[in-house]
Amino acid sequence: MGCADACRILHPGEDRLVLVSSGEGATSEGEFWESINQACLYRLPVIFLIQDNGWAISVPVESQTPGGSISKLMAGFPDLLTIEVDGTDLTSSYRAMSAAAAWCREGHGPSLVHAHWRPALLTLLQ
Repeated sequence: MGCADACRILHPGEDRLVLVSSGEGATSEGEFWESINQACLYRLPVIFLIQDNGWAISVPVESQTPGGSISKLMAGFPDLLTIEVDGTDLTSSYRAMSAAAAWCREGHGPSLVHAHWRPALLTLLQ
């Protein structure tokens, strides 16, 4: 969040963004929630990309994330655009990231792209 704030201060008028990428298991950590909180409070130009394969730190996501979806938990954060997407669909993923970047660049605040990755795809490839 410091990088996003520094970009605004050091490069006013530019549309720089910060990308934070993690898996859904990392959303159970305090640092994630602190980052979301600060980004929303200061409307920082940050895209949070969550790669969700259904397993959070070696347990099913339902055992790690209340309600089984980080997107549901984000619903109450003001000025946070949340987009769910099939992370294995290139076109949908591109559109989601483009929309997230536009939201941030327009000064609305942070965005979160929740990219679902279907583990069943692995069985097809094996």
